[in-house]
Amino acid sequence: RFLSSLQRLLEHCASHQLQRMLDLILDAIPRLAQDPYGNYVVQHMLEHGRRDDKKRIIAVVQANIVEFSRHKCSSNVVEKAIEIATIGEHAQVMEEERTALMRKVIGEPGDHNPPLRQMMDDRFGNFIVQRMIEHARGPEREQLRQHLVAAEQQLKSSSHGR
Repeated sequence: RFLSSLQRLLEHCASHQLQRMLDLILDAIPRLAQDPYGNYVVQHMLEHGRRDDKKRIIAVVQANIVEFSRHKCSSNVVEKAIEIATIGEHAQVMEEERTALMRKVIGEPGDHNPPLRQMMDDRFGNFIVQRMIEHARGPEREQLRQHLVAAEQQLKSSSHGR
């Protein structure tokens, strides 16, 4: 009930009215993202928050990408971060963050064990990979395809990879 009320405040109050509360939430993103209820507050901030708050959350997601992708609650935050950075309200001014997030997962060209490899076969991470495929562009899409083709046999024999 409290978190639902918090989400309504984020939707209907001006950010200057909530500054102290928003700062406290932003400081707790790593913990909230993994919380069964707190992850919804983080996702809500990604949808309804200020552009700078979204950038800060995406930076935390990027820094914790492997850990977050393996956790039921925080994997939803990762999916939402990818979506918001690609097609959300502030997506045009968040291209740098989106690119950095995708690069963090895909790895640099020639990287044979990027976080993507660990996520492909994970029961929660595989959903993030699916979301990445949906939102990938140009060279990112090709790099994703190359990694997936290289891991095709492993993925076919895995319940989460299929």
